[in-house]
Amino acid sequence: MTDPESVNEESSLSSKDTARELQAHLDARPQLEAKRGLDVEPKEPVEALPETLGFVETPELVELRGQLVEAIASGRGETKELATRYHLLAEEVVNQREGADYAKAQIGLIVQMGLIRRDGGRVDHYAEDLEDALTYAWNERLDDTVATLEAAIEAAQGQTDQERGIEVAEAEEPTSEQLAQACSEVLPAEDCEELAAMPIEEATGYAFTLLLENGVEDPEEYLKSKGILE
Repeated sequence: MTDPESVNEESSLSSKDTARELQAHLDARPQLEAKRGLDVEPKEPVEALPETLGFVETPELVELRGQLVEAIASGRGETKELATRYHLLAEEVVNQREGADYAKAQIGLIVQMGLIRRDGGRVDHYAEDLEDALTYAWNERLDDTVATLEAAIEAAQGQTDQERGIEVAEAEEPTSEQLAQACSEVLPAEDCEELAAMPIEEATGYAFTLLLENGVEDPEEYLKSKGILE
């Protein structure tokens, strides 16, 4: 089974290194106060942002990206090695830029690392990378980039919240065994065993019939009192 913390640590190596290098570049010159919440509509999808900002993958980087996405998704041990190789080659691309173009390309690289993590199934950490990129984009007054990142972050957070809601709902759904246990006070043991062996949807319907046959006037209320139904 994939260890989420291990995948996070390994796949975030490159994006953290990139953020530190970009911060050092920004610290070396006068800073402007970041303005947040700019009223600008996004003009392009987040997937186009790295290239727009000047980070254009080489054919070797494209191939490495595919391998890295697969490694993150499967939790294979070479994730850290692939992330490091990708980052080193990506920095060669970024270092061809100078001044403001260098800073923009670094932001593009952070976004690209986030996209890799998203495609590997790490949507929550993808959103964190976009937050980092957004901080630097604010500082650089890249209004169009800020708009694109804000929209992408909102979408990623919505997807994460939805996935968490599904997980919670699945975790809270009663099992057939729990249904059978709840009915054991009223039903014979053989009926409870039969319920426990059924899929939960089928077992619930059958439980209504059995409860009625065994003197329960309101099966729905009975199952609610046992925590099986809401």
